[in-house]
Amino acid sequence: MIHLPDDEPQNNPETAQEHSGTGDNVGRDKVDQRNATVDGYAANAQGSNIVSGQSVSGNVINTTNYYYHDEENRLRVAKREALIGPYTRQRISSSSPDMPHILIDQSHRQAEWRGYPTPEIGYRDAANLLVEDYAVLVAVHGPLSGSILECCDILMLPTPFGTMVENEEYEAIARWVYAGNGILVFGNYLMESHHYINLNQLMYKFGIEFSHDLVMPSNREDFRSCRGQAFGLNQDLIVVTEPTSIPKSHPLLSGVHKVAFQSSCTVLCSSHVALSVSTSENFSIMKATGQKNEIGKILQIEDYVIDKRATARFLVGLQYGAGRVLAIGSWKIFLNDFIHNETLDNGRLLSNAVSWLAQKM
Repeated sequence: MIHLPDDEPQNNPETAQEHSGTGDNVGRDKVDQRNATVDGYAANAQGSNIVSGQSVSGNVINTTNYYYHDEENRLRVAKREALIGPYTRQRISSSSPDMPHILIDQSHRQAEWRGYPTPEIGYRDAANLLVEDYAVLVAVHGPLSGSILECCDILMLPTPFGTMVENEEYEAIARWVYAGNGILVFGNYLMESHHYINLNQLMYKFGIEFSHDLVMPSNREDFRSCRGQAFGLNQDLIVVTEPTSIPKSHPLLSGVHKVAFQSSCTVLCSSHVALSVSTSENFSIMKATGQKNEIGKILQIEDYVIDKRATARFLVGLQYGAGRVLAIGSWKIFLNDFIHNETLDNGRLLSNAVSWLAQKM
């Protein structure tokens, strides 16, 4: 059975009791150690890694390590460094300043999700995969303003944790995408109906919505299983499928025959999508019930009920102006256990997704 640190916050009234004595202090200590250096720019330290003493790729570099082909490239890299540097920790391997730059957002408390969707921990294998062809940066301070975004080509945005992002920041992201860049956004089960987030405010600008539901294996519809999916990866609660797409034979699914994910919502979209990816089998789409506050947010989940049994759309892609958008229902889909599992094609899906966003396919 596969287990990772739980993804729910410790102070969540639904899960606080079950978190006591779970033994995840080691992971928390790593996060605290990592956060201690946020005010610095760790990319200036050769071969350093805040968590383990080694860089994610073995080669953390600064601007002096780039190979400049000409003065224009030198100025381009200098501009990236000047704007990105104070907002990021770790630049992971780059052999050329011309390669696309990926910015992984960590500025909206994503490191507080249990499972840690960060390049140092939960997305370590994903980051190592990406640095083969891309320069990867991590944003640890917000907001993600236009001046920061314009120095990158692709933004990976895992679900913010306990954060209401200002609409001005979402507007800046949408304008940046419209101008010709790519964004990969990850949802989470139940979304705003249970979590203190407003990510759909950004998605509405693209004509996309992360649904307030949960995709579960058809034989795991009971309350205990639905609740348990929030507590790390469990092989009995993982959705495994051969994805199908509309249109068929889309390059995003080239070489992708089987993927797995957990804690996903379904994804709704407008009619102008370029790509829609669903499970090939029927799964259980669950809704939560429970105690709500004055604005309708479920504070205490009391039960899960079956909304329907059907194929589940978990990924959509579309053109937005000159840019591209991909939305995936769960940030867990690219965690280490899925990326390095040789029986799955999650790593290939990640590579294809980034290539599509970079408009290489």
